[in-house]
Amino acid sequence: MFSLASLLGATPRIELALFPQFITPLGLTITDGPDLYRPGGGARLGAMYTMPRVQWLQLGGDLGVDVVGTERTDSSLTMIGLHPTVAFSYRPTGTLTLRPAVYAGYTQSIWAGLSEGRASAGADLLVDWRVTPQLSLAAGGGYIQRFGLFEGL
Repeated sequence: MFSLASLLGATPRIELALFPQFITPLGLTITDGPDLYRPGGGARLGAMYTMPRVQWLQLGGDLGVDVVGTERTDSSLTMIGLHPTVAFSYRPTGTLTLRPAVYAGYTQSIWAGLSEGRASAGADLLVDWRVTPQLSLAAGGGYIQRFGLFEGL
């Protein structure tokens, strides 16, 4: 007999992460993006769930805030995003993990007192090193797309 409990296993793993970010604008789909925006930064707080019997697949999400300066104005563009995330883990060694991830969701943007919501998506590649069973250090990079408004690395 198949049951959800047998798929989930007895001890699921939940990881919490806080990622500081440096963001630089691109001009791939928004051609004047590098002329409109300056580099900025932000942070993402996320959680990922790994089922014991499917350790290569992680499901979760994050809440992030990004702030970039704008050219020709004194206002900054603030983007607050909420994104469900799917990640795939590959562990070449016992302490090193490569984790490509994709996410899509919603971002509320605020600029000069105006606010607007947009769809958003992105992809990341993280490399993490497990220092102890409870602590890992991670670094990575990715692409973000705030459709029609901002794209960056």
